[in-house]
Order: sequence, then C-alpha cells, then structure tokens
Amino acid sequence: MKTMRIPIEKSQRVLVLGLVLFGMSACGGIEIHETNPVESYVSSQLSSLSTAELSEQSVQFLELHDLSTIYGESPYDTSLQIIKILKKDKERLAAFVLAELCYQQGKIWQGNLNLQGSYITSAVVYAYAYLFDKELGVSANHFNPNYRRACEIYNRSLAHLVNYHSQSDEEYKGKKVFDLPLLDGSLSVKRGSATLAWDPSSFDKFLVSYDYQIEGVGTMNRVYGLGTPCVALRSPPEEDEKGLQDRYLPKLQQAYATTIVLRMHGSVVNKDLPGSDFHGVIELYDPSKTATIKIHNEDVALESDFTTPLVYMFKNAPEPDGISGLLDVEGFNDKKGLYMLQPYQKGKIPVVFIHGLLSTPSTWIRMMNGVIGDPELRAKYQPWFFFYPTGNPILLSASVLRESLLKVRLAFDPDRTDKAFDQMVLVGHSMGGVISRLQCQESEDRFWNLLSKRPLESYEFSDDQKALIRRVFWFKPVPHISRAIFLAAPHRGSDLAKGIFGAIGNWLTKVPVTTVKSIQALGTVFRKESDPRLFQDYPTGIASLSPDNPFNVVGADLSFAKRVQYHTIVGNAEAGNQANGSDGIVAYTSSLLKGARSELIVKSGHSVHVHPTAILEVRRILKLHLKENARN
Repeated sequence: MKTMRIPIEKSQRVLVLGLVLFGMSACGGIEIHETNPVESYVSSQLSSLSTAELSEQSVQFLELHDLSTIYGESPYDTSLQIIKILKKDKERLAAFVLAELCYQQGKIWQGNLNLQGSYITSAVVYAYAYLFDKELGVSANHFNPNYRRACEIYNRSLAHLVNYHSQSDEEYKGKKVFDLPLLDGSLSVKRGSATLAWDPSSFDKFLVSYDYQIEGVGTMNRVYGLGTPCVALRSPPEEDEKGLQDRYLPKLQQAYATTIVLRMHGSVVNKDLPGSDFHGVIELYDPSKTATIKIHNEDVALESDFTTPLVYMFKNAPEPDGISGLLDVEGFNDKKGLYMLQPYQKGKIPVVFIHGLLSTPSTWIRMMNGVIGDPELRAKYQPWFFFYPTGNPILLSASVLRESLLKVRLAFDPDRTDKAFDQMVLVGHSMGGVISRLQCQESEDRFWNLLSKRPLESYEFSDDQKALIRRVFWFKPVPHISRAIFLAAPHRGSDLAKGIFGAIGNWLTKVPVTTVKSIQALGTVFRKESDPRLFQDYPTGIASLSPDNPFNVVGADLSFAKRVQYHTIVGNAEAGNQANGSDGIVAYTSSLLKGARSELIVKSGHSVHVHPTAILEVRRILKLHLKENARN
C-alpha cells in the first residue's frame, strides 16, 4: 500500500503544478487597475487625428486579425491585407481601420509623393465607405466615436487633396475627369455640381479653412458635418466687364465660404464601373444656401466655416484705415458706397451696417460674425455695409447713403416684388448711427429754415449747388427701411467734437474742394440771415458732431416714419443698466431717443458694438424683427 500511495501523491502534485502553470501562462500580461474619468476619456479619444498612433479600436482590430507584427514591419502591406479582409468579409470596421491607417501614413510619409497621395486618397475613399457604403453590413452607429473620426478623416484628407491640387492646378485645370492613385487601384473623379454664385473656374484659389487660426472675433462659427470648408477667393473683374452683382461687391479680392464634397459611387467591395476601380464626383456648395445634402436618402450636414472667410477678406484687403477717411476725404471718393458680402440674394432681408468716425467696415467683423453665426439669422438675412469718408459733413454722408439705398432697390428689385427688401434693417455705430437715423426721418423744411426764410428758387445758385442743397437738406424716409438699431450714437453731438480733438481734427481734415467751395458759397449767402455756427471754413464730420451745431438739435427731434421701429444700445463706462452716464465719448443723454422700442445700457466704452452683450442684443432684435414680420 505504501509503495502505491507515494506515486499517486507525486502524480497529483505534478497535475496540480501543471494546472497552475497553465493558468499563469493563460493570464500572462492581463492586468486591471483603477483610473479616473479624465484619463479614461482621453485614452478613449486618442487616434491618428491627434497623435501619431492609431485609435484603440484600430489596434484591437489588428490584434484580432493577427496583423500587429506585420503592421510594425510594413504598414503598406498591412493596408493591403485589410483590403482583402474588407472585400471578403464586408466588415464595416475594416473600412474605418483602413481609413485611419491610410490617414496616419499619409501624414507622416516623406519622399514618395505618389505613395503619399495614394494613402491620402485611400483615406477619403474608405472613410466615406465606413460612413455610407450600403454593402458593408450593419450601418455605422452615429454614436460610436468612430463615426465622427471617420468624418474628420474624410474631411481632412480631402483638405490635403484640395491643397495639393491648388498648388498644381495647371495640370488639372479644365479637365472634366482626372484619375487619382489608390493603394489598390485608382479613383476616377468628375467635376460635378456647384451651388456657388459663379462658375468654380472663375475663382483664383480655394484655401482650406483648417489651415487658419482666427483670434479676436469671439465665436468661431463652424458647423460640424461632412466636407472640407474652404475660403474661395475671387478677384473682381475689370470695370468694363462688371455685371450688376459686381457693382455692389467689394472692389478687392473677395472671399466666400465654400464646402467641398467628394461623393463616391458604388461600393468599395465591388468595381462600380468598367475600366476603373472607383468613381467619385467633386461637388462645391455655398453653405449659406445649402446646410444639408442627401447621401443614400440620408440627410447629411455639411461641414462649414463662416468666420474664416469673413476675417480673411477684411484682414487681407488693402483697405484704407479709418483715419485716412477722416483726413483725406477726396482720396475716398472712388471707394465710398454700399457693398454686399455676398451677391444679392432675393428673399433675404438686407441688414446694413454703417461704421462711425475714424472707422471702416472692418470694425463690424465681430458683429457680422455674431449675426451670421446664428443659423436662423444666416438663413434670413444678408449683411451689407456702407463705406464712407467720415471727414465729410454728416448730412452729406447721409445723402450719399440715402441715394445708395434707393439705387440698390431699383437695381435688384425694380418691380418691388421682393418683400424681404421692405424689411430692411440699419445698424449704425457712433456717427454711423446718426447717419442711419437720418434715413428714417423726414426733414420737411426744418434744416432749410435754419439757413433761410426764403425759398431756394429765389437764390441765384448754380444747378449743381441747388441739386446739392436739395439732396442734403430736403429728404424723406427711405421707404424700404422698417427697423434701425443705434449703438453709441451721438444724436445730440459729443463734447469731444468741440474740444482739442475736434479742433485738431477739423484743422487736419481735407474735405473735397468741390464740397468746400459749394458750402462756402452757401455760407457767404446765408451767413447774414442764419446762425453763424452752421458754417465753418472747412465743414467736416467732426464739426457736424458738435453739440453746439443746430443741425444736431433739429435732427434729433425729427419725427420717424411710422413704419420704422428703432432701438438704442448705449455704453456706460462705469456700470451697465445705469442711465445718465457716458461711454467716454458720447453721453447717455445724447444717445437717448424718445419712442425707442427698446434701450440697453452696456458696461462698455464707446466701442460698444464689439461687446458680446451688444451683439446678443442685436441678434435678439433681428429675431424679433423676423417674428413680427411673419405675423404681418
């Protein structure tokens, strides 16, 4: 018995030891440890979009298919192996892994442009397949992080292609079809539809918005979706080639928001047409007109960027600075006028921005960006701006704007069939607020009576002088203005205009000789029978803002057209919502207007129009305008 018990115990020990060793080997490398929510989230979001490494899901896919080793040795061969798996198993995740792997390699590959291009184009094709290919099993889960990653891989890979072809445009310009290399086969690309205002060939270049970082405008107005957002640059045609639209567009290189989409046909697991592995169509969209597109009966949001084109146009334009418009009015004669940021769009309400003293339209970048950043406002309004030399007398500048607003209606809506035109909104800052107000009022004989008690016809003026007097001193409200917003507007003047600043400004300002002679001639006639404060040797915009100027007293009390609703936004350097203060330049009492629909006092200096609270208030008023007009 003893001789038999010893070997049994020994065999049991061997068996137990074997089981223990097997268990240890089976669990080798497996660990579990605690983490925190931040680390957990960051780890789950890592991908080749933000690092040089693949996402956790792609790494797991490589391990599952025993491709980890070959990936470390040859990502190219790994890609070809995944393509085989994709065609055999029609697994949607394989398309994502391929897209991410190709994007990763396309970013880092150096020395072989053809191979790099193959990676980038393949990333576009397989990312699109993951998102939309109906031949790949179960549809992609929109809540899966891979879905958004696939969108980003598609968008940013397409951005690389846009940049590449912008640099080598001569090779592809004019071609309706061109081929791009893939890791497996080629992609035949056709030029497709475009919803832009002009033919794509008329643009100088397409710049990718991702390549620019914007600061100082507050909110970046981006919509996340599919497609590569671009800045489409267009130079205005020569004067003799300009059409109606070009007459009201900036006389400089224009920048328009554009989204480029490469729409794929067929499936990545089959050849969709003979002679080529894959086929696609390039489509260009104006995101202000098109927010979504259909792909396989699915509504897909377009990726868009409205801020970068706006800032690019203003910051890259050789625009004269504001002080030039004060000191050299004559030099601005060929630049003043009404301008549109986009070609006229019937059915959209014009909202016209008018800048103030020592300023230019670029002062409205923050405000315009805030307005177009709201989808509802972007869909219903078209922003315009009025550019004028601020050295001119206010009544003269107001007459130029009035004439421009009447002419633009005659040009684009002569039959008055566009109801949106009758809902025009003016937004004016500082002196621009006063000029805006004068578009909504009727002068009657109030200004003329300051000059004379006799009729104009009794004076022996030239026809040009009489025409100037009629334009400046007799006017009616512009009939298609229905709302106005005044920001820090000195309706009753500013003490700054009669201090040292006003004296120096008046001394330096160069008003056009023709204007000076005309008004000096009037002054000579009227000085004996009117207030001598009405005429200076050199009438200027600064002199117009003096609180002692009788025109300010009369103008602030003129009646508004009944159809016009108006609002005031005032700055108070000391405290918000507190009356009787000042923004440092304009006193509250000067900005106050009886009958205003609303009034907001913001803790701000004179530049209240760039304050976030004021921008939100303008947005509120514009939405109120839409709501009230919808009822009528």
